[in-house]
Amino acid sequence: MRCLLSILAICCFVISTSSTADEKPATGKLLVATDEVRGSSFFRTVILLLHYDESGALGLVINRPTKATPDELLPALEGIEDYAGMTYWGGPVRLATMRALHRTDSPTDDEIFVLDKVYQMPLDKLPTGEKNQQNLRFFVGYAGWSPGQLDREILFGSWHIIQATEETVFTDDPDTIWETLSPPQSYRASAE
Repeated sequence: MRCLLSILAICCFVISTSSTADEKPATGKLLVATDEVRGSSFFRTVILLLHYDESGALGLVINRPTKATPDELLPALEGIEDYAGMTYWGGPVRLATMRALHRTDSPTDDEIFVLDKVYQMPLDKLPTGEKNQQNLRFFVGYAGWSPGQLDREILFGSWHIIQATEETVFTDDPDTIWETLSPPQSYRASAE
């Protein structure tokens, strides 16, 4: 029986690693923290990569909502008071900055493509009309890596890389994203 369980654990490990082994970091991918990431700002986080190249990487933590609203953090920004939703903690870098993700079929020329219908938008170009967290998300701070740093963390086993979807980025239940996307317990146990 033990032998059968060991074989099953190894099979789960091989299947799980082969499905993500070809995934490389890139804009529009998610970094899902593994159990190797403990006691840090990134424990059980899921990060949407907005930028990745030889100069480094930048992303936003998508599963850490705060209790603050954007208008509490940026009261001088016009149009933000109509937003019905919370601000997310985007990461530990430059906490005095804010970024916005917009889900739309009709992006403006100022918006930067991330994936599917998800764009990074300038804060001074907030959309008119419906402003809710189903289509607009605000993030204070961001996650950043110097050249080669993220690659080393991936090699160490700190992150799983998977393709993001707009549904994941704009989920109604951000608190369960990590549990949903992290590998099964059998994979984590067999990897040790």
